[in-house]
Amino acid sequence: MGIAMIMQQAGALVSHNMPMLSEQQLRMEVRRAKAEGRTVTLINSCLYIDYRLIAQVPQHYNIDI
Repeated sequence: MGIAMIMQQAGALVSHNMPMLSEQQLRMEVRRAKAEGRTVTLINSCLYIDYRLIAQVPQHYNIDI
């Protein structure tokens, strides 16, 4: 799974079509995913839910994962 996540991240960063979500929206997505029992991962400022890249998280956001 790690290689697939890296390839997905690279593709999204190169194409620049990654959605920019507000801090509130990111928190809601994380809470919803956790409530549904899905895997939530934050690696290198990129938020993944069930190993799918959701958004790039700015450094100044605090989304307690």
